[in-house]
Amino acid sequence: MRRNKEKPPRPAGTAPDGAVPEAERQLARWAREAEELLEAYPELDLQSECESDLFRHLLRGKLPMREAYEMAHAGELREAAVEAARRETEKKVLDAVRARGTRPQENGAAAGAPFTVGFDPLRLGRKERKEIVRRMLAGDPDPFRRGKE
Repeated sequence: MRRNKEKPPRPAGTAPDGAVPEAERQLARWAREAEELLEAYPELDLQSECESDLFRHLLRGKLPMREAYEMAHAGELREAAVEAARRETEKKVLDAVRARGTRPQENGAAAGAPFTVGFDPLRLGRKERKEIVRRMLAGDPDPFRRGKE
């Protein structure tokens, strides 16, 4: 005759097949994500976040903790990013203005050219070149002047 052996009791915290229950895996994942979140947002008060209905709802929806926090505080984070960008831009502009005010003017940095070119020998026609040669041979002190005399 066959005897039914009694099964030994399961250790606490294990499922019937010996696997760790889903709840414990979820808690372990949240613990890891909480550490990463605290590194990214050192000012974060995790206790008060866990009291937030929205944050808990997002976590129950299987969102990673960082995404849940960022979604729950999207407006505040966006405002902080805009303010940080504004301060950085303002600082760069002020630094640039200060730097320009204390440095000497560099060569070639002026808006206008240091001199103007009114005469371009490469654009002379054949008749103009002959006229210049004639003036030079005649001893003209400024053979390159243009226009009627």
